Amino acid sequence: MSPRFHQLLIVAALVLDAAAGAASLTAQDAESRVRMALQLARERNDKALVTEVEEKGRQLLEAMRSGHSDAADGTLRAIEGRVGIDPGGWSMAGQPIFRPTPAMLEKSKALGTKLAEAMQADDPAQVRAVTAEMLAVLGDQAGVPDGRRAG
Repeated sequence: MSPRFHQLLIVAALVLDAAAGAASLTAQDAESRVRMALQLARERNDKALVTEVEEKGRQLLEAMRSGHSDAADGTLRAIEGRVGIDPGGWSMAGQPIFRPTPAMLEKSKALGTKLAEAMQADDPAQVRAVTAEMLAVLGDQAGVPDGRRAG
């Protein structure tokens, strides 16, 4: 296989991957990715960047809600790139970042209270049981950093 043909295959794979990502993008995923980008923009203390991410995020989410999601993935990738998230929203500088589902967040809050009670009771078995529940809820997201510390 020639180097040129190999390059064309790579480009075709990237285009197909981007198209597949755009087709499977849900409003919930988009909102989660915008929230993460906004969080990072705020932590940089850059008012112009925060305003930019807020505005582009608001426009993107409004467009998705009204059924105009054809350019959503590209817009999201541009927003993420501005705050240091790798395009696609799942990593920063190649390292995975925490992407909880709403169900994970809801269950984690309840388990956090349960863990605090177990720790206050000073019962190691109860603490181990609750942490096992937490691991089950978080699945492959357990131990993944939340990405709020760029760099």
